[in-house]
Amino acid sequence: EGETLFRLIRASLERGQRVPPPIASAVLGGTLLGLSAAHSARSEKGEPLHIVHRDVSPQNILVGADGVPRVLDFGVAKAASRTTVTDRGAPKGKLTYMAPEQARGLAIDRRADLFAAGIVLWEMLVGERLFASDDPATTLARVLSGPIAPPSHKVRALPEALDRVVLRALQREPHLRFSSADEMLLALEEACPPAQSDLCANSPGPIPGLPFTDTDYSWLADAIVPMAPMFPAAPILALRGNHEECFRGGNGWFLFFDPSWQTADRCAPQGGVAPTVLTDTYAVDLPVREDRSLRLVVVDSSNGSDTSITPSLQPEQRAAYEAGAALAADAGESWLLTHRPIIGLVTTQYSPPPPTEWTPWTSMDQAAASYGLLDDFGVVIGSHVHVVESVQVPGLPGQLIVGNGGTLLDASSGYAIPPHGQLANASGQPVDPDLTPYPTASRLWVRAQFGYAIATPGRGNGAWRFSIRSVSGDEFAVCRLRAPDLRCADA
Repeated sequence: EGETLFRLIRASLERGQRVPPPIASAVLGGTLLGLSAAHSARSEKGEPLHIVHRDVSPQNILVGADGVPRVLDFGVAKAASRTTVTDRGAPKGKLTYMAPEQARGLAIDRRADLFAAGIVLWEMLVGERLFASDDPATTLARVLSGPIAPPSHKVRALPEALDRVVLRALQREPHLRFSSADEMLLALEEACPPAQSDLCANSPGPIPGLPFTDTDYSWLADAIVPMAPMFPAAPILALRGNHEECFRGGNGWFLFFDPSWQTADRCAPQGGVAPTVLTDTYAVDLPVREDRSLRLVVVDSSNGSDTSITPSLQPEQRAAYEAGAALAADAGESWLLTHRPIIGLVTTQYSPPPPTEWTPWTSMDQAAASYGLLDDFGVVIGSHVHVVESVQVPGLPGQLIVGNGGTLLDASSGYAIPPHGQLANASGQPVDPDLTPYPTASRLWVRAQFGYAIATPGRGNGAWRFSIRSVSGDEFAVCRLRAPDLRCADA
């Protein structure tokens, strides 16, 4: 049940009103989610279907009684790259919502649907038709070359950030548009007024009581948007966080990156609850030079406790690290990528009131599961802690933590090297009688700032420079690795 967006827009205009920007963002956000699912569909053999809807318009967007937008009428959609034309030579779809290449009968891809989505958003924000005319020839001319005014030039109250989203979607050259519905959705999320972010792009807000206030897609936008230009040239490796189940991003609502699409059925809800699935350990080999390559080993470390060892988790988690160690053993140069760091420190401001044996070491479950299996790694790169941090423990590879956003930054003070190492309590006693505690850190560097890292190889195996950058791309720290020794400092 529900009404088409066409009828809702018409009803608003009859009352002399436009669709409010946060509502327009929410409706288009839901539409983009539907398009994303169609665009990423695969055959039973796992081959991309390359589906293009080809008729995205207000008439084909249903806003349900539950408020959720749904894309309708895939009757003219086609799992191919070329526009279908009618017997009279006219391309299928509504001319007023066609991309220029579609109107010309040229090859199209999913970016044609994004052009149509841009038209829909423009018309919701402005309250006017963008290309429509009583004369089809005039409509076609407007689609192909007519001027497109920024929405804020028509409605002064609209933020310029929404202009940028609309105008990029409406670029007449496909390569200048968003590359995917997901990318457009992230941009739309960022453009929404912060006070109304719970409505933007139909992205749910956080669970009440958690220490953050932003929406799910904001978790991804802090890292993925600034790094997006690198994606065509770099592999995408999936690292899911402790707030995720089955590679759902953010707080656990959205499917994001999963390198093993074949395992999707393992994530089907059971009794209404998404299961906790430990993704298989895997590796990617990157050529560095003709005589040098780097193996990135990814271990799923999303589960477990920071402050204790969980017996029920250890066998499966240990097996994941054993698989990672085996992958590293036959590689000349390897890094270990995890979500939870093996050796990481949090601020002492998190210390519970005494009496307690609490220590600032984090991810104790992961430290126990990986015990004795890290010798062949040049560095361990993780996240989880909401700062940028490097920790060096004698006998272990350096630990680099790049705590990307999506929640509040941890405190900027209270970081100190504790007297006893990981796997020991505050009194220095082993937390597990079978595991000798590691020595304490020999070096610690912390910067309370969100960021990402760009690695550049140095001379010789194991030599790297990490440029630590803010989400705007400015370098604020530099780390130098001569495996297994890691040193970081402010830029």
